[in-house]
Amino acid sequence: MKAYLLSALASLREHQFYLMIAYGLVAAFLSWRVALEDVIGQRLFRVAAALSAIVTIGYLAMVAIYVISPNYFDHLEATIAIISWLGMHGHSFYPDWRSDDVYGLLYGPVLYLVQGALLSIVPTLTASKILGPCALILALGIFFVTVNRKMKSDLAAIVLVGVMVMLLAPFNYDVYWDRSEPFLLLIAVAVLPAATSVPLRTAAIVVGALAGIAVGFKIHAALYVLPSAIVLLARAQSMRDRIVVTAAGVSAGIVFCALPFLLRPVNLPGYLQYLEMAARHGLSLTLLKQNTLFALGLSILVVVAWLRRKSAIDRTGIWFLIGFFASMAITAVIAAKPGSGPSHLIPFVPLCLYGVALSAETSPDKMRRSTVIVAAALAALAFGPIYANNLRQSKYYFHIIQSDRDKVTELSSLLDAYPDAQLGVSDITHYRDSFYKVMPVLQGHPVHVDLAAWMDMQFAHVSESHITRFLTRCEVAAWILPTGDPFTMLSYYTDKPLFSDEFRQMFSANYQQVRAGKAFQVWRCRSAAATK
Repeated sequence: MKAYLLSALASLREHQFYLMIAYGLVAAFLSWRVALEDVIGQRLFRVAAALSAIVTIGYLAMVAIYVISPNYFDHLEATIAIISWLGMHGHSFYPDWRSDDVYGLLYGPVLYLVQGALLSIVPTLTASKILGPCALILALGIFFVTVNRKMKSDLAAIVLVGVMVMLLAPFNYDVYWDRSEPFLLLIAVAVLPAATSVPLRTAAIVVGALAGIAVGFKIHAALYVLPSAIVLLARAQSMRDRIVVTAAGVSAGIVFCALPFLLRPVNLPGYLQYLEMAARHGLSLTLLKQNTLFALGLSILVVVAWLRRKSAIDRTGIWFLIGFFASMAITAVIAAKPGSGPSHLIPFVPLCLYGVALSAETSPDKMRRSTVIVAAALAALAFGPIYANNLRQSKYYFHIIQSDRDKVTELSSLLDAYPDAQLGVSDITHYRDSFYKVMPVLQGHPVHVDLAAWMDMQFAHVSESHITRFLTRCEVAAWILPTGDPFTMLSYYTDKPLFSDEFRQMFSANYQQVRAGKAFQVWRCRSAAATK
C-alpha cells in the first residue's frame, strides 16, 4: 500500500502542471456559474485563513529542518559555498578552467558576495544555508503586508500567503536553498511596495537598483522586476515624467549591476566565459513544455480573478498584466536550458498573487472573499499532494540527522589525518556524501577541481584534459571519496558516466587506497604514499 501511495505521489508530481491547468479551468467555470460571493461567508473565510496559517507553519517547519540538517540537499549548494569562500580569500569567482583550478559556475557575483560575506564571519556549513531561509521568510512577511494594504483584510492576506506557499510546493527546497532563487523571490516581492507606495522619482531609483542587484544574481533576472517597473510607469501622469522615471531607473540599474565587477574576486571576462559555456547547453523541449504549463497555470489564476471583476480594469492593472505575462513568457524560454526548468518561475508566484489582490482591491467584501477562496482551492487541489510529499521528505531528512552527524565526525577525523585531501565522488548512490566537500575548504584548504561544477562543463563539451592534469601531476595529493567505486558517478544531464574510462584508469594508476571507513575511503597519490 505504501509503495502504491508513493508511486501515486510521483505520478502527481510528474503531471502537476497539467493538473494546475485542469483545476484552473474548473475554478473558472465555477466562478462564472456559481454565485460564490453568496456562498462564502465570514465563518468559512476564517476557516480558510486558519488552514492557510497551518499550511504556512508546516512549510516553515520544513525550512527549519533544512537549516538544522548537517548536509546540503543539492550538489551545487556546496559548490556555491566553496566559490563564495574562495572569492573572499584571494581567489576569483570565475577561474579560467584551462589553467587555474576548476570550480566556477555561471551565477552572478552578487550571490557569491552575499554568501561569502557571512562565511567570512561564520565559516560553517550551517551558516552557508541560513541566508536563503531568511530571504524566504522576509519575502513572505513583505508579501503579507503588501497584499494586506491592497485588500484591507488580514484574513485575505493570510489566505494568499497560504496560496503562495502551496504554489511554491512543487519546487520544495529550491525556494530556500543557498542558490539564487530565494533572493530573487525576495527582490520580486520587495519591489512591489517600492513601485506602488514610494514617491515616484525615489521609487524609480529603488526599482532600478533592485533590478541591477537582481541581474547580479542571474543575468536575466531584471524580468522579475519588469512588471513592477511598468506599474511605476503607469503611475506617471505625463510623458515627461515617464522619461525621467525611465532614465533614473535605468541609470540606477546600470550602476548597481556594474558595482560588483569593481571588486577583486569578480572579473567580467571570466564571468562572460562561463555564460558562453552555458550557452552551449542548448534548450530542452521537455523543460520548455514544463515551464509553459506552469506559466499557464499561474496565468489562469490571474485571469480567473480579473474576469470576476464587476468594474472595468484600470490602467495600472492593464500595465501590470502586460508586464507580468510578457516577462513570464520570456523567462519560460530562457529557463528551458538543461539544468534550469520551472524553478526559474518562482519569483512570478508572488507577482501572480499580487495580480489576484489587485483584481479584488476595489471589490465588495463578498467578492473579495470568493476571489481568494477560488485561488486557495485551485492551489490546494493542484499541489496539496505535492505539499504532503514534501512534508514526508522533510521527515526523512529529520530522521537521518544523526546519521549525517556521524559522517561529519568520520570525515573530520580523516581531514585531520590527511589535511591535503580533497573530497571526490564515487557512485550516484553515495553522491550526497560528497556534499561535505565544503568542510576542508572552510578550514583553509584549496579545491583544485569541484566535480559538480565539472558536470556543467562536461555537458558543454569542455575537454576532460582540464581535470586529468590534476591526476597526472598528483596536484591533489589525496582524495577522500564516499563508499563505492571511485569516480563512477553519472551526469545529471545525460545519465551517462561523468568520467571517461581513461580518467578512471589514470586515477587507478596514480592513486592507491590507504584507508577505508564506514562512509568514506582515502586514496593517496602512489608517490606520496610511498614516502609516508
